[in-house]
Amino acid sequence: MSTSIATLTDAARQELNPTGTLRVAVNLSNFLLVNRREDGTLFGIVPDLAAEIARRLGAPLTFVPYPSPGQLADADRKSTRLNSSHG
Repeated sequence: MSTSIATLTDAARQELNPTGTLRVAVNLSNFLLVNRREDGTLFGIVPDLAAEIARRLGAPLTFVPYPSPGQLADADRKSTRLNSSHG
């Protein structure tokens, strides 16, 4: 059984979006999924999907771009360590 975003409980929405702004990490090295316009805005399947999820959550969207998957993973590991030390 699948659950759509429309039927999420408030607790589930809070877990998906604890800050009130949906932050999406983006690996910029995969041009098939994301590209950057001259003005710096992102476009492609990843930004489109993120925008739709944010819309369904009723939340503003912020992209957190990383030049490579390794840098994204390193930032995630660092964030996980910081968050687990405060819990």
